[in-house]
Amino acid sequence: MKRVLELTLKYIDDTIAEEEIAELETLLDGDEEAVRYHVSLLEQEGVLLGAHTGRGLTEPTLAKIRAALHDRVEDGVMKKIHPAKDPSVSDETVNARPAEPVPGWLGGPRFWRVFGSVAALLVLIVGLYTAHMATRTAGPAEAVLYGQETMTPGVANAYRAYVRNGETDEPIAGAEVTLTLLNTDRESVWESAEVVSDARGIANIDAEIPEILPDGRYLLKLEVDSDDGEARVLRPVTLERAFRVLVTTDKPLYQPGQPIRMRALALSTANLRPVAGSDLLLEVFDGK
Repeated sequence: MKRVLELTLKYIDDTIAEEEIAELETLLDGDEEAVRYHVSLLEQEGVLLGAHTGRGLTEPTLAKIRAALHDRVEDGVMKKIHPAKDPSVSDETVNARPAEPVPGWLGGPRFWRVFGSVAALLVLIVGLYTAHMATRTAGPAEAVLYGQETMTPGVANAYRAYVRNGETDEPIAGAEVTLTLLNTDRESVWESAEVVSDARGIANIDAEIPEILPDGRYLLKLEVDSDDGEARVLRPVTLERAFRVLVTTDKPLYQPGQPIRMRALALSTANLRPVAGSDLLLEVFDGK
């Protein structure tokens, strides 16, 4: 078949010599397999039935080729239009109804079964959570926090918590009260000792914030635990350091070239205590 392939390609390209045409005709004469192979090559190269002129081939060989081309074309058309005429297809296959396409997983029965199970599980979880929350009741304990909005690090800051029963407005005695300072990341940076409310429902808390904490915005969190329930209060506060500085000189008037001796006294505004370990900058300006 290799030689049939070589000669057929030359035949299609119209580059075949006369002696090669004779050789091709000899190969095709009486060999139906060679004819079918030759015809399949003609089809692959787009040689149509009506356009096949049979350049140089004798009429008997050309008739075999045309008949083979005609049979292949007619056979292909009939298979598409009338499958029953194809001897390789049984009557049972022809008369059978086409099967319904099998749906993919998404949108198929399995998908909807899984979807229904998940939906039912979610409904059950939501129902149980709702029922659980419905049975819970908040305690009547309430708390109020009194104190300044600005705190000075290193200085005792006084706060007062008032705990009461929100339903009866009666003070709650014996409630455990704790005050916590939180930074902007809601992390605890200071916590007071636990204080117990008295018969009036009052708990006094001394909040001496560490001096190392930087100035800025913080949150005070008041937590109350009592027999009447729990309560919590969040309140924004500011840590701020404020100073008063007194500057004196050794005399009120100086001549050019004379040294100016100055003394500065820095006090904390919160408690008027001397400020130690802080930088102090003194600047002298002219009349302008």
